[in-house]
Amino acid sequence: MRRGTCAAAGGLLVLLICAGAAPRARADAGELDLLVLGSGGFSGSNNPGNNGYYTTGLSSYAFTGNLGYWFDDSWEAGVGAGSGRAQYQSCNSQNLCANGTQATVQFTVFGRYNFTSDYGAQYSFTGLQVEQINAGNALGSVTVLHPVAGYRFFLTENLSLELSVGAGIPLAGDTTRFPTTYDVQMGLVIPL
Repeated sequence: MRRGTCAAAGGLLVLLICAGAAPRARADAGELDLLVLGSGGFSGSNNPGNNGYYTTGLSSYAFTGNLGYWFDDSWEAGVGAGSGRAQYQSCNSQNLCANGTQATVQFTVFGRYNFTSDYGAQYSFTGLQVEQINAGNALGSVTVLHPVAGYRFFLTENLSLELSVGAGIPLAGDTTRFPTTYDVQMGLVIPL
């Protein structure tokens, strides 16, 4: 493993251990949360060509700001916006490929169920996001259905760390240019 990767993994482990000792911060109905998320995703496929297989793929990262509203101590919904970059490779044959990088803008509507409890400073959640992603002329625009599952760790009473995994499934738009993408999200949550 690279030195930087080991340091990052060690730092994350320390945060997770400390999270168990943090005071429990429950969300109340009517509370607003600001979620500042970073995400990275990838997709790829091997397609049969005339002389074997060739690969098409997409990797991306984005930074978003989401505003969530708690309806009670479990249900949360909200909206968000952000920007990022997508790197892609598209092949028409085994030897004819185009590579590029494109800036992206995304808008999100989300809902989630939080499995909160009185037993500590962390809980899991599952949710569904609908995203509109615009990637300019090179990749076009797509509407994505994005189920997620994750965990939230309270670092202090007013700050938590959130980790989640998900899959972006294209529903409408330029779906041939946007295959299903698998991603990891990490961010900070600040109650307002």
